[in-house]
Amino acid sequence: MIQDSTWERSIEKADCMARAGDLSGAMTLANELLSDHPDEMKVWLLRGYIHELNEDYEQAKEDFRGSIEINSLEPH
Repeated sequence: MIQDSTWERSIEKADCMARAGDLSGAMTLANELLSDHPDEMKVWLLRGYIHELNEDYEQAKEDFRGSIEINSLEPH
């Protein structure tokens, strides 16, 4: 389980992994984050971004929708 104090650093790590081409590792970390923090908009955005890099646009769209549902007033 990723502790509350480190989840944002884990998002940064997953983002760096994705940008470096480790999409599988990034998705594994994103899924763990989502399991531990399902109410965090940034986690949904991260997973949507990784799906987009994987060209899984339908799943990316679903995750982006999930982030909007959590906080529809937050500018995206």
